[in-house]
Amino acid sequence: MSDRGGVGVMDGDLVDRTEEEEVEEESTDCPDGDEVEFRELMDWIVLDVMNPKREEEGDAVASYNIRVDKVRDIVDGLVDTHTSIAGTNAEVRADKEALEFLMSQLDPKEVALLTKVLIEGRENKAKPKPKAAAAAPRQRVVGRPPAHNFSYGGISTRAQGMGGSYQQTDPISFWDDLASLAEMRERTFGGKGQLVPINTVVEAIKGYAQQSEWARDASGRFTVRPIQGATLPCSLRGYNLVATAETGSGKTMCFAVVAVCAVVPAVAKTQVLIMAHNRTLLDQLCEEMDKLCTSTGNQVRWAFADSKDRGGGRVDPTAHILLATAMQMRNAVRDIDLAYIRLIVADEVDDIFSQNDTDKVIQELIDQTTRRAGRRPQVMFFSATIGDDENDPEDRRLRMQLENCLGPAHIICKAERKDVAGMTHVFIACNSPQDKANVLPWLLTDPMLVGSAIVFCQRKKGTATSVESLIERDNDARRRLNKQEIQGEVGVDLLSGVQEFTAGAEITKDQRIKMMRRFKENKARVLVATDAVAKGIDVPNVTMVCQVELVKCVTEGKDAFSWLKTQNKALDQFRHRAGRTARSLQKGINVVLITPQEQRLAEEYVRILRVPPDNLRFIRAEDREQLRTYIQEAQL
Repeated sequence: MSDRGGVGVMDGDLVDRTEEEEVEEESTDCPDGDEVEFRELMDWIVLDVMNPKREEEGDAVASYNIRVDKVRDIVDGLVDTHTSIAGTNAEVRADKEALEFLMSQLDPKEVALLTKVLIEGRENKAKPKPKAAAAAPRQRVVGRPPAHNFSYGGISTRAQGMGGSYQQTDPISFWDDLASLAEMRERTFGGKGQLVPINTVVEAIKGYAQQSEWARDASGRFTVRPIQGATLPCSLRGYNLVATAETGSGKTMCFAVVAVCAVVPAVAKTQVLIMAHNRTLLDQLCEEMDKLCTSTGNQVRWAFADSKDRGGGRVDPTAHILLATAMQMRNAVRDIDLAYIRLIVADEVDDIFSQNDTDKVIQELIDQTTRRAGRRPQVMFFSATIGDDENDPEDRRLRMQLENCLGPAHIICKAERKDVAGMTHVFIACNSPQDKANVLPWLLTDPMLVGSAIVFCQRKKGTATSVESLIERDNDARRRLNKQEIQGEVGVDLLSGVQEFTAGAEITKDQRIKMMRRFKENKARVLVATDAVAKGIDVPNVTMVCQVELVKCVTEGKDAFSWLKTQNKALDQFRHRAGRTARSLQKGINVVLITPQEQRLAEEYVRILRVPPDNLRFIRAEDREQLRTYIQEAQL
């Protein structure tokens, strides 16, 4: 399918018919006419660079989908200061300042093609058919103030079973400090001159950091987050490690940077394996890896693996970094030479190991690599929720699985268990499921919703607050489903701008990207999903998370989540849901709809998480004015 912002799902789920029909009319001719929208030209340029053969599946399609999202974000970010960017090719050509800045953010191949087409001029072979006017996307909330008086959890680092071989390394504070670890990296991964130059890595990170508005100190230097500062020196020294830190704390960059640092670009072989626990998180990791690799001038190449019917294909054995779910990685490594593998990473490792026999799959992968390469690869595991309760059999089993894969000698980096930094919570007491259904339209429309929202539902269908029920309260969605519209008022009876996110095994990577793109581009303001995707969704514009029900373990009886066996596991899932907002120390609100009987458990959660009283409210659903004030202030 084409990449162009639509919804593509299967088996009766929502399909944007208008955008689906656009795919058939798409032309390979360059949209370089003076009156053509510049955004359309940029989409074509990225397509020509990333997928020149116009393949319909495989890595080229996936790479294009991820890169075009990145370029669209760059273009959209310029609109506030250079309105010409939202205009035609002729208007952009005349705005030399905007064009120069834009080119500084693009890949060299994109710059060369843009220069050829837009500056040097090219006859427009076939102007595209005029499109029907699209609805204006919801304005992106940018520059939201940081959350005050919040910080990430402190990190403890200890060596396990290493004795005198452990060389303690102080944490780094700035991304510039990576340069001081150059010799350490070369001893771990290869000789001088073979790896990506450390200065290139640092500059790539800075370019990425500037686009992503990372934190700086008073002098303008980009600061690392605690988990990054603690793990990077250990990783670049070659130690195996397991790291735990709260959601939104920057764990992805901990291993993405090390992956780039480990690669010998001149060797066209897979050297790093990165595994995710599900396809939604895999999509997110692919996007982040693409940004970082692109910032290196594409010296490092990446690919992803999935079954052919879900958007994958034959694995590219020349890609330096390979990403996949754990179970797909078992099949993917048949196509690569394990003798060159230096580093194996698993993200959200506790969820990976909760799947049947995946710990054995990873152990087998480590053993195969060791035999083929004649040395053991470095192994790194990350998660937001690795439990340490000696009385919890699941926690004890997980620790045994981790040690079996890491070996007896490894580093443990762990953040203290606490609330998501910058988070505000409001628990709304509702007397019945219907009360919950009644309050949702009011919560999820202007002016209550400042940016965008993610709504988590326990069930996909069958209740008044299921994913299916919420989707069907949006008349735009009903039209796409060829269902008759229902009467009512948006904000009272009806919802507006709702997008379902489905991540089942039958959904392809391309379809998941399309569903998420509608939300990221603000064409939909509300994303409705089940807990299957509570990890891996990272959208900067999300100012609110709404949990339709309180997460409860099986011991809590009625309406419990059957797959959560202990209160600690339920609390972890609560944190994962909430952590889709208030990321990177920005403000955000977690709205939880509870019954009066659930208030005791909710109070226990916030006690364990040490939520400050000023960032917590329990309010009845009928107290609308109090709710309005508190919820709006929490987002701005």
